[in-house]
Amino acid sequence: MFWYATAFAVATMLFLALDDVISKRVAEHLGTYKSSMIILGVAMLPPIVAVAIFGAGGLTAQVFGLAAIGGIFLGAGYVLIYKSLESEQVTNTMALYEISPAVLIIAGVFLFGEPIDAIEAASILVIAIGAFLITTNEKFRFKSAFLPAIAGNVLLAVYSPFMALAIQDSHDIMGPILIAWALSFIVSLAAFMLFFERHGGHRIKRISGKTMRSLLGWGVLAGIFDGLGGIAFGAVALLNVLVIGGAMEALVPGLIGVLGRIFYKDRLTVPQLIGFVVMIAGATAISVF
Repeated sequence: MFWYATAFAVATMLFLALDDVISKRVAEHLGTYKSSMIILGVAMLPPIVAVAIFGAGGLTAQVFGLAAIGGIFLGAGYVLIYKSLESEQVTNTMALYEISPAVLIIAGVFLFGEPIDAIEAASILVIAIGAFLITTNEKFRFKSAFLPAIAGNVLLAVYSPFMALAIQDSHDIMGPILIAWALSFIVSLAAFMLFFERHGGHRIKRISGKTMRSLLGWGVLAGIFDGLGGIAFGAVALLNVLVIGGAMEALVPGLIGVLGRIFYKDRLTVPQLIGFVVMIAGATAISVF
């Protein structure tokens, strides 16, 4: 089972990294609301196909509720993260994913009175310092454009336990994943309808038909990777090996950093680079120890 779990964890890391890197290209041209609606809409296709082939079992009212709540947090988180991706480097923006494990630990302490050990406390402090450093500009000042991504990653942190519980309760992957992705698409559609024109959607520059087709193609590809990443994460949750999955997910920003450098020529200042490294180290320590 260890090797199966490791394979699914690695697949999760690869799919999510590719999704995020491609999403940058779509978000910076089409904006937050169009890009999130396209990508989350397409992300439903892999679980739809999987349900059509393998079916879905164990869908009780509790499972449906857990998956639906998780999907709402997922959709809202994506919309907020794409808002930062419009203008900021994918490397910096997606490095903020590492705040998720820290958020879960802090929530456990305040909501459920769970104990926190020295390694977790030190890791949270390191992640907080790294998050500040990665979001500074050349003058070492915090960039407010990263605030949506910070909020979005807090919401994604809430999504993960809801989905893990839904999958483990149903003993099935595809049904809960499909429900979550459907709700996330509904959230992105609602955001588009409510905020697109109000927040400057009409000011997005005109795009030629050829460029639009290219962007839609990239959006479809990102959505497919997103859906496959969700299924791979579901397999990790079903196998109940979240430590392995957490360790691999902690490395996702590192892979995104490499891809961001290759495809977008992302550059980090020295403080940003230090923040990038210590955030990955802190999140990995939480996951492993």
